[in-house]
Amino acid sequence: MVPALILLAGMGLRWTALDRNSFWYDEGFTWWVARQPLARIIQIIRADTWPPLYYLTMHYWIGAFGQSEWAMRAQAALASTLTLGLGSMLIWRVLPGRGARLLAMSLLAVSVVQLEFARDVRCYATAGLLVLACLWMITRRAEGGSAWWLLGYVLAGAALVYQHNIMWFFLACLHVSWLVWPGERRMKGRIADMVLGDVGIALLFAVWVPSLLGQFHSLGKAFWTQRPTFFELTETTSWLAGANSETLGQTADDLGLIHDPMHRLLRLSLFALTIALAGVALVGTRGKLRRRTWALAAVAAGPVMLGFVYSQFRQSIFIERAFSPSAVVMPVILVAAVTAGHWLVRPCIRIGLICLTLAAIASSVILLVNPPTEPWREAMTWLQEQQRPGDIALFHAAEGELMYDYFASRRGWDHMTTGGIPRDFRSNDPPRVQLPVRVDADLDALRQRLTSPDIDRVWVVEAHVGWIDPDGLARRYFAQNYHEAEQRTWPRITLTRYDKRATASTARAE
Repeated sequence: MVPALILLAGMGLRWTALDRNSFWYDEGFTWWVARQPLARIIQIIRADTWPPLYYLTMHYWIGAFGQSEWAMRAQAALASTLTLGLGSMLIWRVLPGRGARLLAMSLLAVSVVQLEFARDVRCYATAGLLVLACLWMITRRAEGGSAWWLLGYVLAGAALVYQHNIMWFFLACLHVSWLVWPGERRMKGRIADMVLGDVGIALLFAVWVPSLLGQFHSLGKAFWTQRPTFFELTETTSWLAGANSETLGQTADDLGLIHDPMHRLLRLSLFALTIALAGVALVGTRGKLRRRTWALAAVAAGPVMLGFVYSQFRQSIFIERAFSPSAVVMPVILVAAVTAGHWLVRPCIRIGLICLTLAAIASSVILLVNPPTEPWREAMTWLQEQQRPGDIALFHAAEGELMYDYFASRRGWDHMTTGGIPRDFRSNDPPRVQLPVRVDADLDALRQRLTSPDIDRVWVVEAHVGWIDPDGLARRYFAQNYHEAEQRTWPRITLTRYDKRATASTARAE
């Protein structure tokens, strides 16, 4: 009865209020791409940094269920629900003792990572499910299962690397799990299985290899992520364990419990607790449980460390959410610590697990009550209410045009004139996101467009501009050439109205 209640609670958390929060930037891009014809989707994604499978899947999902916020997010909620079910099955296979199993199931049910991406129109919930499916397939094969499990791994592995380019790190670390997991299959047979599996995945992925190489070439020229610091690594680690140190610290600060200097201490404390529990599980467990814990740790920590180290020496690719599939196995590793250690230290382990569980619950409550959202729905509705003839809305970054297009199409608005900074989103073929403003000449197309006598007022919508326009050249241009008449702000969104400066003759006439 208790396991069923945990599953039902986890499902409820994943499906509750999917459409309460507005679409945000990345979801708007997903919506736009998924609505294109199939050949156009491939063309667009080749110029981006992703493989195409998620967008192709969403294309058919929208065709079947519609393009409302709830309908599109339901795909991620379904993937996260299946992850909860399959993850619970893994927990009961790995952990001894009913209490340990129920605790691990509870941690997975309230995982802040799972709950966040269960309501996000991106590939991360699906990627987590596929990582778990690959792990399930190879462990069953290592335990002496039939070749059908190997075929399942090939299909799931190919689908995984077609989701996100970072998933190659997960596929590499799954090989470690394959070798370490206890089972009847001998090492020679496992290596043969790995080779066959890799060949199968390579054949299924071969058609995309030229596009992947082209994306790597473009990535080497410019990408928005900065080289990760040690503190970002600690924050990511505790987040994957279920404790979002950033939101916990901010909430505690808002309540007057701690202040800014304590945020870093909280982050380090949660990181140290996660590492301590994982270390006890890896060193203190015995027999098959120890080997299983090491196999799971390869999936949980391996991709994060590979991404961190790679980003220190090459182009940074460290995006916290790309490593979210690691969270699907973290509860098993952490709870395994309770079965390890001398009886004198087990009370300390239990206290540590209680602290981490409370932090995980608090993180999820904060996520559900006060989610980190971009209220585009509200901002675009307000903009639509303010518009009048002679207005133009310019989005910086340019892909913000898609957010207006989404709500205009959903609500039947008379579409106001829109554009992008430094140029329109669709000015390239295929369109590109994150059009940079590095030098003054990048604004030439914008200047040319604003010479139109039909334009009286300019609404500038700013979001995600830190990397795109680090020197604020666009804002400086408007400050020098227009009068700032009005400004409204929402979390992560700024909307400013600029009016044309009055000329000397206009001033005399007035």
